[in-house]
Amino acid sequence: MSRRSPLAVLALLSLVATLLALPVLPAAAKNGEPDDLPLYTACVPSAIGTVDFSDVSGSSARQAISCMVHYGIMSGTSSTTFDPDDGVTREQMAVILIRAAGPAGIDVPRVRDQGFDDIGHLPRETRDSINQLAQLEITLGRTPTTYVPDRVVNRRQMAQFFTRFLDLAPVGEGGVDVGSVVPDDRVFTDIEQIPHDPFTAIRLIYELGVTQGTTPTTYSPNDPVTRGQMARFLSRMLAHTNARPAGLTMQTEDTSVTADDTADLVVSLRDENHEPVVDASIDLFYVASSDEGFTSSGRCSSKAIIEAGNNRCVIDLGDETTDGDGNLFYTMEIPESLTVYAWTGDRNDRFDIGSTDHASLDFAVSKSPNGFLITDDMPKGAQRLPFGTTVTFTFQVVDEDLNPVAVEDAEIRIRSEEWNDGRRGPERVRTHSTDSSGRVQLAFRITDPDSDSNDPHGYLNLDVLRSDYNTRVTDKTKVEVTAGRLEWSDDDPEPWTVLLEQSSVYGRATATGSAHNRVTATLLDQYGDPVRGERVHFVSDDEHGLYSKLNEDNTQNLDEAQNAHRKTTSRRGVATVSYVRNSNASMIETINAFVKDCTSCSETVKHYWVNDTPRNLVEAGVTIRHYDADTDTLVFQVTGGVNDGNLYAITFDAFDHFFDDATGTALPIGYEAFKEALADAQADGTIGSLTIDVNITGVSSGDVNTYTL
Repeated sequence: MSRRSPLAVLALLSLVATLLALPVLPAAAKNGEPDDLPLYTACVPSAIGTVDFSDVSGSSARQAISCMVHYGIMSGTSSTTFDPDDGVTREQMAVILIRAAGPAGIDVPRVRDQGFDDIGHLPRETRDSINQLAQLEITLGRTPTTYVPDRVVNRRQMAQFFTRFLDLAPVGEGGVDVGSVVPDDRVFTDIEQIPHDPFTAIRLIYELGVTQGTTPTTYSPNDPVTRGQMARFLSRMLAHTNARPAGLTMQTEDTSVTADDTADLVVSLRDENHEPVVDASIDLFYVASSDEGFTSSGRCSSKAIIEAGNNRCVIDLGDETTDGDGNLFYTMEIPESLTVYAWTGDRNDRFDIGSTDHASLDFAVSKSPNGFLITDDMPKGAQRLPFGTTVTFTFQVVDEDLNPVAVEDAEIRIRSEEWNDGRRGPERVRTHSTDSSGRVQLAFRITDPDSDSNDPHGYLNLDVLRSDYNTRVTDKTKVEVTAGRLEWSDDDPEPWTVLLEQSSVYGRATATGSAHNRVTATLLDQYGDPVRGERVHFVSDDEHGLYSKLNEDNTQNLDEAQNAHRKTTSRRGVATVSYVRNSNASMIETINAFVKDCTSCSETVKHYWVNDTPRNLVEAGVTIRHYDADTDTLVFQVTGGVNDGNLYAITFDAFDHFFDDATGTALPIGYEAFKEALADAQADGTIGSLTIDVNITGVSSGDVNTYTL
């Protein structure tokens, strides 16, 4: 390419003058944000070493400086200094951009003299870079015969250099073509009077995210560009190109995802000169965050899951390959929190975590919003409130596991209606928006209309008319929205509710007298306060356990506990019974605690008496009876065969193997995914209908057992 002739330059100046003489158009609508940011970066921190320049240790440009040194685009002013505050001269700019051209994918022409008569004294690389920059028409020179190499580049000139550079560079993965950018912002108030070319260039690099200005509203077009600023500008500009660090890198737009979302992975492979490596085999595998994916020798264990390829952690014919730009674009589903690994090598090479160069990404999975969980701050077991007491309802956005999700400005429309002593009080219909934690809180209080009488009651009706998510209630919610009401009263306290707990949900069945269980009942009144001095009866259907008193015909009298199993509540409303079970037969014992003459004072729990789990137990279709999430223990019951009806308890860990056979094909899943499936079934009451196949090799922590859902 030849430089523009003097006549062409004069014609261009004439056109600019004409444009400047036109009236200024109204500012375009703006959103105040750059709209064309790159998805990925040219400066992956894990692939770039830190620099040792003593004068950049506290600089905000330190990482960008390190990146430019990695690429060989910029270097220090000495072995220990970078001088980040020095201005970048035009001769330095030429060298920088020509060095950046290769990684960016720009074909740099062979050097031809462009007629600048003020660069002959410069080093060879500098002269060549200036001439090549002119051949590419990234610079026009200050005049047809002068380049003025020692003049410092200002910010408006930098914008022009960069936009012309980007116009020549191929667009990289996740980058934006500068030719497709339509600036819709005029956030900078100090560039309106400059010529059209730099005015447009400044707006373009703002939209591309190369600069944010010197303040939110000023660009300072005539300020000099320092070396530290140049490193930052370059790192942001190169993100739109195919420039990637030497070696293997992997990027994604966001590593925080919602369960079962897909993630786009971009794997890039470059040689030591930052040139693309084409048709290279890339092996991809992942390890659930809770699993041990590698053996002690560094090789992949069975917990490493194949994502792409035919063989686990082996370079083979089934692996994906890099394209003509040295990149691999790959979309994968992220079922749980995990780490994805990418690596390359020769055919039949095997991965070793300690010695194989690789790239990895850690994905953190959260579940999407599933509903508004409605809870209140009433005492546990309370069914009513004393007059004058305030209750606060919390409407929290949650996922399907009832874990809070921080969704701001989610809306819920609520109608509240109060009645007191038979008279209707205020009715309010309001739309509420969640705060930054995904929460709305509402407080209600009804006072006693007649302190001399205990007859009147007050009521609150609370209805959700509309919400962004379905409403969900638990046993912590005293008002069932759309159905029930909450009651205030000054009635005298009376026994109302029994809360029942036991020392353990399961125990070992034995005839040696060592099988113990302890059951605790807490008796509360209608306001959630403890009731003392009441007799609690404990009974069960197990003749070796808390068997009830017998009738004359030796049948169970479920309305009368044995003398030893009747306990009086303490001042804290607590009654406890401990007992020994002398039987080696496994059984599900159904335990009931109740107060006679109180229809609501009754509660039931189950206790699982289990046999010792045998080694080499292989059973299909066993029924899960209980899951203890605190200890990762399963209680399951065998149906059929020599073990028919037997109950066993087994504790699993991250070294065991887990599979999901819901689709008819047993697919490996991670430790956390297995626990989550069990927890979901336990929470929604379907645990008793969940079956698994078990292959129990042993009960010690070193044994590797297999569970297939």
